[in-house]
Parts: sequence; structure tokens; C-alpha cells
Amino acid sequence: ALVVAEDAARRVVELQHPKERLVKALGYQGVALRRLKRYAEAAEALQKCVDLSPEEYQNWSNLGIAYTLGGDLEKAEHHFGEGAKRAGVTKDAWRAAIWRNYASLMLFLGKGDALRYLDNALQCNDKDLTSRILRAKAWLDLPTARDPVNALVAAQFADHAGNFREPKAKRVLALAYLANGKPAQAGVEARAALELQDLPVINHLILAVVESRAGRFDDAAAQLATAEQTWPAELREPGTFVANADTGDLWMDAADELLRLRNDAQQALIAAGR
Repeated sequence: ALVVAEDAARRVVELQHPKERLVKALGYQGVALRRLKRYAEAAEALQKCVDLSPEEYQNWSNLGIAYTLGGDLEKAEHHFGEGAKRAGVTKDAWRAAIWRNYASLMLFLGKGDALRYLDNALQCNDKDLTSRILRAKAWLDLPTARDPVNALVAAQFADHAGNFREPKAKRVLALAYLANGKPAQAGVEARAALELQDLPVINHLILAVVESRAGRFDDAAAQLATAEQTWPAELREPGTFVANADTGDLWMDAADELLRLRNDAQQALIAAGR
């Protein structure tokens, strides 16, 4: 279906239809190419969109997503910023997505503006679940804004808002419980995240930390072994990341977070002579 959509959009572009239809076709083509993982081509189509119609903020943001997925974070940041500037802060789910995706990149980059952008997203749409999850994560991850207590409250709220069925809410809640010295509760949430098909490696690493803190060192070692088996090849080196935006919601998983959790569990095992 994506190939068909991309082909149909390409035909409209080739026939040089009027500007409004051309911009729309290029936008569809860019998103289809992005979902086909043809990021350079997606960026090219979306760049034509913003050249033809720079006032349309969605295309700037979609271009930011394409650059993020393609690994050019400097260009991504610029284009997200342009999209957010044009979107403004008005009650609207599309505008919320613009600010939230911009914040997702800023959070990965460790920039404190992420929290302000998430506030803007929630001002646009106070029911935006991914923004609530990211806000909890920001209070865990941002060095200048670290607040484990607020992170836990925000993660609990996000989990409730997701009807206790959102995998990433469960994962972030598990991390928040760990940060607040509550490993037993962290273990419950990490196991729930695994049942909901969340990224396996990070939840097994959380469980490795949980088991090591409880003195169950054989279980901790087993969780570490499972984490190694499920560890994506793209997330093995410091500074690497995997970005996903299949549904239009940008989410970035960082190798550094996984490596920190592994180190925590390994240090506990070493201290115990394991």
C-alpha cells in the first residue's frame, strides 16, 4: 500500500498539477517514502513542500522526522524548530504533535527546552499521551531538570491515561520506580511492559537491576543474558540511537541508557563476587 501511495503521489508531481495539489502530493510522497525507510528521498520530497508552501508547519515537522530517521540531527532540529514556530500554541492535536516530536529530539539531545516544548504540546492537546510519557522521561533523563519524584507522579498519570495498556508508559514507570528506590514496583512494571510487546532489551535490563538489588544474583545474571540476546545491533555503541515514527509519533531509544542499566546490574554482580 505504501508503494502504491508513493507511486500515485509521484505521478501527480510529474504531471505538475496546481500548487495546492502538488504540495499535498509531495507531502504524501514524503511520508510514504519515510515509511519505506527511503529517508533521503523522503527529505527531498518534503523539502520541495516547504519551498513551495513554507507556511504549512506540518511539512517542516515531517521533514524534521525524515532527517532524524536518516541520522542528520542538526538538520532535524532546525526543521522541527521552523515547524513549531509556524504552528504556534493553539488547541489542536496536529500542533501538539509538532511540539511533541520537537521535544522528543531535544530530550535525546539532553536539552532542557524539551520540557517547555512538552508543555506547549499539552497546551495544544492535554490528552496527548506520548507527551505525558515523554515529560516523565524528561524528569528522569535531563541533567538540568532531573526530578525523580515528579517523574514518578507523571509516569503514574501517563500509565493511568493509557488505561494501563501503553507499553512505553509501563517502561518509563518502571524506570521512575527504580529512580525512586522502589525496585519491586519497577519489576512489576517492566514485566507488564514485556507482556505488552515493548522493547525487550531495556525491560530485561531493568529486571536485571531489580533482581541484583534484591540479592537474587542468579536471576539478575539470567536477565542480563536475555538482554544480550535481544539487544539490537544498532544500539551497542555509545552515542548510537534508534528512532521510530511509524505512527507519526517520534520516539528515540538511546544506547547510552541501555549501557547505564547494564553497568548498574554488572557492578552489583561484581560487588557480590559473581
